[in-house]
Amino acid sequence: MKERILYFDVIKVLAVICVFVSHFARTLEYYQISYSFKILPDNIFSVYTGTVGCVLFFIVSGAALMYMYQERLNLKSYFLKRLKGIYPMFWIAFIIFFALRFYIEKGYDKSIPIWRMVFSFTGFDGLAGFYCPTFYTVGEWFLGILVILYILFPILRKLTNDFPYATLAVSTLIGLIVDYTYDNPYISVTIIPIVWIPAFVFGMVFIKNIKNVGTYLLVISMVVLALFTVFDFGFCQTMTRIYIVGTALFFILVHLFKNTKGNIIRSVSGFVSKYCYPIFLVHHRMMFIFMARFSGHQFSVGDVVCLFVFMILVSLAASYFIDRMTNSVLRIWRSGNA
Repeated sequence: MKERILYFDVIKVLAVICVFVSHFARTLEYYQISYSFKILPDNIFSVYTGTVGCVLFFIVSGAALMYMYQERLNLKSYFLKRLKGIYPMFWIAFIIFFALRFYIEKGYDKSIPIWRMVFSFTGFDGLAGFYCPTFYTVGEWFLGILVILYILFPILRKLTNDFPYATLAVSTLIGLIVDYTYDNPYISVTIIPIVWIPAFVFGMVFIKNIKNVGTYLLVISMVVLALFTVFDFGFCQTMTRIYIVGTALFFILVHLFKNTKGNIIRSVSGFVSKYCYPIFLVHHRMMFIFMARFSGHQFSVGDVVCLFVFMILVSLAASYFIDRMTNSVLRIWRSGNA
């Protein structure tokens, strides 16, 4: 059993916070709720706050998988573990919230072909929804991308073990080429799965070859983030900024938390990290359900803070419920197959 890495948990928690706060602000706007106070700025280091969360999550996902499977990888057990880690909880959350949505909206959209339920079954409905109507209910577009990265991991692991820096360089070059040639005003380049491979591979290379963040890397990373905070690098395309900012922020967070020994922060990060996935699944739908009541209202600073805290609490409660239900279903399934 490998030792639990604290900075993995911390980075996952920060990633979920960035996504949660961004969706909170966008849901306020969706329901035309006037507000003048923001929990976090819409952009951090010249990158959309939610996207900062995405790049951190993809980096740490690659790092965590490489940490677990660098020396040995049994394909059958690897894919079974990924399937059990993603889909039972996703399916349970989807069924519950699809039923709630069916009740609230008095039915489902009959214009969507029923065969597109396959996107929901596989967790790709959020991603596919940018290209055609789907039954998307829980999760987000990046769940589909994460599934693709998990599928590619055995190949990327082999390449990273044999040619770490070449694999990172080639994947980054491909990402940059897409970044600077992509031209679709309706779908963001961040929805293209291939542009996230460099972030995932960077996490893998970090675990295999870099391992630590010394003073030199720390100073460079801090300077980079300061520059992206002060200046508008308009010549940098979207993914280029994301790669640079994500890498620098990851280095700083690793340096800060790699050797942290405090029991409190370990307990808190471990607890929240356990519920990161269910929170990620349900938080946006919880916002749509509960924030609709305030449609068209004008909010003070206190109103925004109170609603934000309320959404945290109900999202945690729903996540706890989904987690417990999933564990119960898996226990029944295991006992039935014993």
